[in-house]
Amino acid sequence: MLLTYVVPVCNEFNSIPFLVREIAATHPFELCQDYELIFVDDGSTDSSFDLISKYCLANRRIKCIKLSRNFGHQPAIAEGLSRISGDYVAILDADMQDPPGLIPSMLKCCIEGFDVAYGVRRTRKEAAWKKFSYWLAYRLISAVSEVPLAPDSGDFCVMTRRVCDILVSMPEQDKYVRGLRGFVGFDQIGVPYDRPSRIAGNSKYTVTSLIRLAMNGVFGFSALPLRVSMYYGAFVCFVCVLVACVLTFQKLFNLTLLGQNPNIVPGWYSLVLIAAFMLGSQMVMIGLLGEYLSRVFLETKRRPSVIVDKLLNL
Repeated sequence: MLLTYVVPVCNEFNSIPFLVREIAATHPFELCQDYELIFVDDGSTDSSFDLISKYCLANRRIKCIKLSRNFGHQPAIAEGLSRISGDYVAILDADMQDPPGLIPSMLKCCIEGFDVAYGVRRTRKEAAWKKFSYWLAYRLISAVSEVPLAPDSGDFCVMTRRVCDILVSMPEQDKYVRGLRGFVGFDQIGVPYDRPSRIAGNSKYTVTSLIRLAMNGVFGFSALPLRVSMYYGAFVCFVCVLVACVLTFQKLFNLTLLGQNPNIVPGWYSLVLIAAFMLGSQMVMIGLLGEYLSRVFLETKRRPSVIVDKLLNL
């Protein structure tokens, strides 16, 4: 049997040697007789590709897909999955925050009958604001998603070939791999671990890209925001009717409420309040519709998710 490691890389020159050594040292040959290591170079601007090329020349197990530019973490993973030849596939990052030493335990779960074994982060060594942001985002996505998405689980996993083939066959452009993994179903199990800090370099996920990733999780797997927008619109209409009733009561009986009397400047108070409510609600609705429409736009263009520049040992 063959286990394929898929590793997206973007400017990880200092981390790659540690990862290659760790995989060679921890690969469970007693469970899977051989392995291949596929790096997906996602537009690195340092010497990552040159270093990977040297490893490819020295070891046929190590392979590389060089993309023509930076297409993003999720498309890079999807391209790597489309090139595997193993019976099982492991997805992990090059920064050593996804410990290769945990893969034997995950692989054993798959051999024993599970189709997916994914890592669940008990703790993580990040800044406090990042920890809170991740905690909140995972629970928000899990709450609104219409498919089961485990909180605190990223792309780090081992899965069977049939799950991988199904993921690759999905034609959508804006892929959210961990969400698609949950959509596939089958028997899945979480493997808890403590997420270490990066061994070198800085995270390539900016605040903007993290927000974008979270939005892919929400809008790609749930229509709840559209339903919420309808409920919100109904609530705004109810509030406007209620305010109109109160203002009518004030006007008829010449009452002052919260320092306001409709008879002082007739029509001003009600017009401003209703206009503010309606403008705000319309902007929210248009924004939500725009998010879904942008995804339909991307899908209809049918552009490739990535463009491959070079292949090594593939």
